[in-house]
Order: sequence, then C-alpha cells, then structure tokens
Amino acid sequence: MNREEVLEKLERICTPVLDQLGFRLIEWEYTNEQGRWIVRLYIDRAGGVKIEDCERASHALEDLIDVELDLKQGYSLEVSSPGINRPLRRPEDFTKFKGATIKLSTSRPLNGRSNYRGVIEDVSNDAVDMVVDGMRFKIPFDALKKAKLVEETQEVRVRS
Repeated sequence: MNREEVLEKLERICTPVLDQLGFRLIEWEYTNEQGRWIVRLYIDRAGGVKIEDCERASHALEDLIDVELDLKQGYSLEVSSPGINRPLRRPEDFTKFKGATIKLSTSRPLNGRSNYRGVIEDVSNDAVDMVVDGMRFKIPFDALKKAKLVEETQEVRVRS
C-alpha cells in the first residue's frame, strides 16, 4: 500500500470512530521521521482537546488501525490537538477562520506561484479567496496541497 492509499484509508476508518467519540478529524499524516514511521492524527472538538481526549482517541483507534491498515513496518500512533498552527483542509475549516492569516501551498503553480501567506477573505465550496500583499488570489481546493493558520507576530514599538 502506498502513502496515498494509507492516507485515504486512515481518513475512512478513523472518521466514524472519532465522530462517535465527539471529535473531528482535522488532519492525518503518514510519514517517516528519522527512520521511524508515524501515523499522526490531529483531532478537535468544541471547547478544545485535552491530553485525556488524545489518549481516549488513541486507545479507540490503535487496534483498528493495526488490523485495517496491516502496515508491514512498525509505526507509532500520535494523536494530538491541531495547536496554534492548525492545519486547514476542508472548506468549513477555512470558513471558520475567515479573516485569519494562513500559509498555503498548492500542488501545482497557479499564475506562476505555489506558496501564499495572507488573510482568508472569502470561501466557497470550490475555492478560498485570500489577500496576499494587497492582491487577491482565488485558490481552488483541488489545487490545495497544504494550508495552516499562522501565528501573527505583533510589532512592538519602544519609545526612547
């Protein structure tokens, strides 16, 4: 099974279990870091996610993932909250954070550009509109590779 098939299957098998527990699957990864395979799931719910929630979700999913994915190599399962640099994947994620600053990359160049950092201005079912350096861009969701919220740094002026 290749990485894309693993990711598709992860979403398909984990979503209903997490829904039943009151969580929403925000992002999922299958990656090799320093020679170690990791299945990483980011979950959320109204009111936020605590460590105990991550543990509960992990216990509910670990056997299911072992059986359904049948990965030949060993892996570690990590379940966590999306954190401050929260990944954005679905149209509703972008709608929820309208007005926020995001970093976004596309799977193919659009008008010669693949990386964007700007503010979400509008969202439709098929695209996100964002303002980057005063210019408006419409990024179709089918071209989206990765997107995440970014923490805004505030400028501090000191009087001398």
